[in-house]
Amino acid sequence: MIKELLKDLHWKKGLFIVVIIIPFYWFIGVMAMAYKTPMEIKGFAVDSFGKIYIGNEYNIVAYDNTNVKTKIIETHDSYAFTILEDDTILLAESYKVYSMDLNGNIFSEKTEDDKETYEYLRKEWKEFLAADGSIYRIKNKNTRYRIVRTFEGVEETVYKMPLFDFIVRIQRFLAAPLLFIFIGGFLFRNYNTKFLKDIRRDSKLK
Repeated sequence: MIKELLKDLHWKKGLFIVVIIIPFYWFIGVMAMAYKTPMEIKGFAVDSFGKIYIGNEYNIVAYDNTNVKTKIIETHDSYAFTILEDDTILLAESYKVYSMDLNGNIFSEKTEDDKETYEYLRKEWKEFLAADGSIYRIKNKNTRYRIVRTFEGVEETVYKMPLFDFIVRIQRFLAAPLLFIFIGGFLFRNYNTKFLKDIRRDSKLK
């Protein structure tokens, strides 16, 4: 009776993995690739209208007060940026430095002998001082990150990573460990079963 229950439980676990887990991971992966779901925040800045500019590994996008997203400019993986004088985006890609308006139109560029601008912006990217004296900071950058605004001692969340992006991020983070555990458990179970059968066979021979 117990043996039959264990077999039934093993069959249900296998069915659950095949019918639920694998299609779920496949769906999330396809959606992430189709919509270029960003996994990493590269920097952020804010203009005097409260519009938040967020850089990820694909582009820089802006969110207004109603959370409407506008793509500003496509980017490479390695870059840093900020907003100067409330009307200019300063973007550095290694030795290249670009100045552009808030719509992403480049009006000047230069090549530096070192990476001074890039290194400075990368160092300061977790905090932004707005024109009105508000301080914006990134929090929980390794999980579901959010941007908080502190003004006159009052702190409020002004942006939070979209839930779908967060789910994809966790799925990507857990995919390899879970696959390793599943394959390891499967191989161990088969080896253990074979080992027990060999012991029983040897016992019968004796």
